[in-house]
Amino acid sequence: MRTTWLISSLCLLFLCMGCPSADDDAADDDAGDDDGGDDDGGDDDSGPDLPEGVHLLDGIDPTLPADDLAPLGLLVGDARVVALGESAHAAGGQLQMKHRLIRYLIEEQGFRAFALESDWEDVEAAAAYVATCQGDPADVVRDHLRLVWHDQSTADLLQWLCEWNQDHPGDEVAFFGFNTANAWYDGPALVAFAEVQMKAEAKVVVPGIQRCEGATSTSEEDYVATSDGTVDQADFDACIAALDLVEAHLVANDAALLAALGEDALTVLWMRLEGIRGWEMDAMYEPLPEGLSARDAAMAYLFQAQWGRVAPDADVVISSHSLHINTHSDAVDCVYPEPGASVDYWEGVVRMGNHLADALGDDYRTLSIVSNHHTWAGSWVEPPVDELPDMPKGPPIIEVLLHDLGQTTLFVDLAFPGAETAFLTPGEEYRTAYPIPILMDLETGVLQGVPADWFDALIYLDEDQPWTQL
Repeated sequence: MRTTWLISSLCLLFLCMGCPSADDDAADDDAGDDDGGDDDGGDDDSGPDLPEGVHLLDGIDPTLPADDLAPLGLLVGDARVVALGESAHAAGGQLQMKHRLIRYLIEEQGFRAFALESDWEDVEAAAAYVATCQGDPADVVRDHLRLVWHDQSTADLLQWLCEWNQDHPGDEVAFFGFNTANAWYDGPALVAFAEVQMKAEAKVVVPGIQRCEGATSTSEEDYVATSDGTVDQADFDACIAALDLVEAHLVANDAALLAALGEDALTVLWMRLEGIRGWEMDAMYEPLPEGLSARDAAMAYLFQAQWGRVAPDADVVISSHSLHINTHSDAVDCVYPEPGASVDYWEGVVRMGNHLADALGDDYRTLSIVSNHHTWAGSWVEPPVDELPDMPKGPPIIEVLLHDLGQTTLFVDLAFPGAETAFLTPGEEYRTAYPIPILMDLETGVLQGVPADWFDALIYLDEDQPWTQL
């Protein structure tokens, strides 16, 4: 069953924590200046005493100078793909931080393509704005990107990208999407292909494709309005059987189709086939691993196909949910306050990141943004992680360990290079408190595993910020 998330405007509770007074600042200055003069080499200049591999960041504002992001540059090295994940969609502070990181990777690290977890065909219209600056960025976001990106930070990022492209002719940044919710485009296109190229089998293939979820809808809005979110087993079987016939035809006639259609058109056909298959499997089996894994396999396929089509020579920064970019998500354990309190939503799922790590090796780097106090769609997620109810005995929760360092914004290299004793012990399991179980009205839960198996680095926000919904 597919779940439709409806976002509403809620009253905000904004809590300012630990804001020092002017007198406190003066006392701190006096305490750090024993000789009454300037202390050029003292601790005040070097910042707080943090564990090796944990670096203080200046904040989330995209316009801040980039000097504090140098540890990210060292981590990226020569990697061609850097995936940035947020631990919750529609989290305003995490989206602002992503904007800042994307600008850094473009300006300082030479990345020239931006890939977003949004439906690939709709993103093509948004890409026209990025290429030309024609239109209003807020309208572009509302009209062409998925609801979880409808934040002012996304519009600001697209405007910055288009202005970069206007200022750097011949050195532009490409923009493309890779999500699978495209059935209202894919279905009719595959039907048209079958009617022309598969005449002997069209009587089976065409009605089969039309039984795929959303394949006869005129748009996503039409699909949402007319679908009850359930998939009939007979419809599913007919859909998959028809897609299998299309795949067999593409394989058997590859050379002839390449000559007749051209490389790009043939690539798009494969994208439509893999995309609608992943969408159908997800619609049938979500939240079971079979459905989630199929969707992510399709997303990995779409990303690589789009990269090859749109910007094959460019290094790419991905923006997606952290669960999708995770490189060993099949090894994640779910832990709940009461054993058996909820479905094991993520256990055993093979995510997009698994596939990209296998395909790209050291050319793939991952970074997840985590928060102690989350927001979602303009409201605070309660409680903060450090105030979660008692969990079963087990490894420490990462957000709590980072909260205890007493800083607002941190970069954490999970390899902890140069550390005699790593802040997180290599090979040891820890837990991280994604807020999604709370948002889905499941029991408050955490994910458990070895952090360095999931991601290369974390960015920690002690407090997220509510988003500004467009």
